[in-house]
Amino acid sequence: MRRTRASFSAVLALSVLLGSCAEQRAASWEHQNSAQHSLTRSACKGHEPPAPQDVKLFRVIHRVQPIPPLGPERSGWACISVTIDEAGQPLDPQVVATNNRGFADAFVTAVRRWRFAPATRDGVPIRYPTVLSASFMR
Repeated sequence: MRRTRASFSAVLALSVLLGSCAEQRAASWEHQNSAQHSLTRSACKGHEPPAPQDVKLFRVIHRVQPIPPLGPERSGWACISVTIDEAGQPLDPQVVATNNRGFADAFVTAVRRWRFAPATRDGVPIRYPTVLSASFMR
């Protein structure tokens, strides 16, 4: 009985310790990811088309994560130009800015599989050109 309690206590202590480490890593990742995302958004800003007026924007309803390329790169970002059609399909995604071509290509491949609720004007779905951005850090 003593061994069982001791083992349980050790496992519980280890779980709490690992949980704390995971929370710290998650907080660190969010901070780094936030900083990287700000850099990415500013790099993409000049490529965004003007926003049409009186339009309810599209929203992502199915997202596929890009798979970062294997290699020595530790981070990267990409901006792609894409039009979301009336059915919520992404049309002809093209890289407009990046600091990592391998990641940009992976992002384009992933976005081709994304699905959207289309933008609408007066309740009618419309085509909507936009720029999407993504970043990664290992």
